[in-house]
Amino acid sequence: MSHHWAIAQRQARQASKQAGNKTDEDGSMRLWVGGGGRGEDGLEEEEEVLVLGSGLRSLPSTSELSQEEPEAGTARSSVATCTFNLINTIIGAGVLSLPYAFALTGYAGGIILLLLNVVGADYSLRALLHCSKACGRRTYEGVTEFAFGRVGLAIVSASSILLNIGAATAYIVIIGDTLPHLIVDFGGEDFLARSWERIWCTGMVMMIALIPLSLLRNVTYLGYTSLLSFACVFVFVFVMLGIATEGPQHDPDAIEHTKPAAFVGSTNLFRAASLLAFSFTCHSTMFPIYLELEKPTVKRMTTAIHSAMIVCFGLYLIVGLCGYLTYQDTDGGVKGDVLVNIGLNENRAITNVVRIMYLISIISTYPLALPPIRQAVGGLLFQNDHPTSWPILRHLALSFAVLVLTFLFGNYVPVLEFVFGLTGATGGVMLVYILPAAISLKVRQRLSVTTRVILWTMLIVGIALGVLSTAYTIVDHVS
Repeated sequence: MSHHWAIAQRQARQASKQAGNKTDEDGSMRLWVGGGGRGEDGLEEEEEVLVLGSGLRSLPSTSELSQEEPEAGTARSSVATCTFNLINTIIGAGVLSLPYAFALTGYAGGIILLLLNVVGADYSLRALLHCSKACGRRTYEGVTEFAFGRVGLAIVSASSILLNIGAATAYIVIIGDTLPHLIVDFGGEDFLARSWERIWCTGMVMMIALIPLSLLRNVTYLGYTSLLSFACVFVFVFVMLGIATEGPQHDPDAIEHTKPAAFVGSTNLFRAASLLAFSFTCHSTMFPIYLELEKPTVKRMTTAIHSAMIVCFGLYLIVGLCGYLTYQDTDGGVKGDVLVNIGLNENRAITNVVRIMYLISIISTYPLALPPIRQAVGGLLFQNDHPTSWPILRHLALSFAVLVLTFLFGNYVPVLEFVFGLTGATGGVMLVYILPAAISLKVRQRLSVTTRVILWTMLIVGIALGVLSTAYTIVDHVS
């Protein structure tokens, strides 16, 4: 996700030269191509073949395409390390809305939808890997531009901008949901009675921490704080398990208690799907993780992808299921930000530990949403000038534009499920489903009938999901 951009950039600078084509001492070239057999999913496995000099059709060089490629370096990461890095990029603040997604679909419907998203994200990641090998490009932007030219680059860049602005806005919403209640618990009993408590809290955090950190040209060192985010999620999972063992919580004023529903048949399915799509947006950061792998092959990276998806499925299932079963009968039901529900728990110590951890994590990861936005804007408008070389006025203007925009959205649309839902329905669905399917169909010519059917299904379902999820998310929020 966006807040792990700094780690991805550092990993990209360590990318291995061995990830691409290899030239032997005799002048011949070894090219990784499809044709080594097909996996159980229908995607071709790769094999190394020897191609004698002149018979090879050359691929566009980096200079012929506008998007910069990662620098070459040495790669020594094991499959286990890449699995951990991939998990780290997938899991983020989106986990807070998973119980709400289960409330929209029912516990059985939520499990099925979560499983479908895991399978879809897993498949699209591997499809992008095959496309990268086929066209010789080493970034999501590069692969997309190879397939669809400047139009493709514009689409993937716009999706990245939407995704990162949505994530940064969500961080502001979470600060507004969390900090006022912390102030009350630490002695400000009448603080919540003030109508401006959210703006005051988010404004103070913005002025003291977020603006200074976000204006830095190089925030790579903040990438190390992603370990804090990872630790925060694991603490959060154990807290949810602990709360769930105490049994469901009920509204004390309710005459009758409602039971958890297995399925909820309504258009809420599309809203839940967009929330889950947002929770699996790791496709851009997958490339540098792949390139740092020792002996980077699709087969080895596939092992890392499968392992990461299994772990994320387990963590998401625990949070979504425990949160829904615990809070579905409380006053107001499951909230879009489950931290609000946790705040009702009588154990204030545990509640405040979770709140403080998330606040620290958000303050350190919010600035990491800005570099990919600058990078996308630079690729579209400024001949791919690297953001660290921008004139100071351009750097400040774009940075303050993002800061002001996310501050306004986060305070005047302070509904976490709406922010995550709209972001997932637009940028998330585009990056996870639509683009990988479209790129695969365009770049990879030798595809089986089964694979083409799967890719066309993913493309059509992705487009329909994006349109319907966006429409229903907006309509529900307005109504």
